[in-house]
Amino acid sequence: MDYIDKYSISVCTKKQITAQEVYDMIFSDYPPLVRLLFNIRNKIVKRFGLKTSNGFNDLITENSTNHIQIEKDDRHLFLEIKIECGELVKSEQAISICTSVKFHNALGRIYFFFIKPFHKLLCRMALNKIIRNRR
Repeated sequence: MDYIDKYSISVCTKKQITAQEVYDMIFSDYPPLVRLLFNIRNKIVKRFGLKTSNGFNDLITENSTNHIQIEKDDRHLFLEIKIECGELVKSEQAISICTSVKFHNALGRIYFFFIKPFHKLLCRMALNKIIRNRR
């Protein structure tokens, strides 16, 4: 892989959080700023012949109680996102989002160069949303 990151949190909760619940919290009901960023990205990449995306539902390759894996492979890059939910121990649960990217060509590298700062911000926002939803 050419790029890998992992963002993790520990959540205080009385009930086990499933990977599907985390997925739903992250990938549904985007804040207006995030929707705007996705719309801008889609308009830009369309001009370069890249595929736009309206979501990740059709990209899920594995789905279990504690793990969801999302994969997208096109001619420019291979993207893998893993959502991991640890076991609930003494009212605390670890949750992580791991992203891996393999570039197939220069256009994939250029695309991710511009997306990377937003990707980092969105991962942090997603984990904060999980914490807010569990209060």
